[in-house]
Amino acid sequence: MKFNHLLPKRLGESNCRDTEKLHQWKPVSVRAVQGNYMSIVFVCKRCKERAGNFISHEQYELHAENLGRECEI
Repeated sequence: MKFNHLLPKRLGESNCRDTEKLHQWKPVSVRAVQGNYMSIVFVCKRCKERAGNFISHEQYELHAENLGRECEI
């Protein structure tokens, strides 16, 4: 499952450097942070590049099941 939509547009639509294919971001950690937000760290399955983003708790609840399944929270 791709999670590109949970990253800012410039990261979600960017390509891997070596293959020029679209990044395929996989969440590796999720944690709660101050202000009712969640911090998510992603790694590209193809090139192993790392990225992160903050999403609201409401947005997290929409994707919690899939995020939990992917990164085994």
